[in-house]
Amino acid sequence: MATTVQPASSFSSLPWETLDTAIGGDLLRWGDLRYEDARHVWNGMIDRRPAAIARVQTVDDVVAAVGFARGHGLEIAVRAGGHNAAGLATVDDGLVIDLRGMNQVAVDPERR
Repeated sequence: MATTVQPASSFSSLPWETLDTAIGGDLLRWGDLRYEDARHVWNGMIDRRPAAIARVQTVDDVVAAVGFARGHGLEIAVRAGGHNAAGLATVDDGLVIDLRGMNQVAVDPERR
């Protein structure tokens, strides 16, 4: 049976609700039903537990997530596809900025 480990308790006191309301996507934290699935990356040997995972949808979401992490001294990992063999798409006790929801490109034909 797998053991569920909670991220460092010092991160539970951060004002996560401010980030949650600032981004259009989901903010997943330990205890959320989707957290366990969301924290895993392609390489099953990598077993890290971020303090939170921000599933961003826009550039403004990314800016808000980076600003929150910087303001609270959190290490950041950026996840695009999660296929980096070394596990660089995740981090223990930091903030994963999950870009997988940003999977479209819009081109203004007049402005190119």
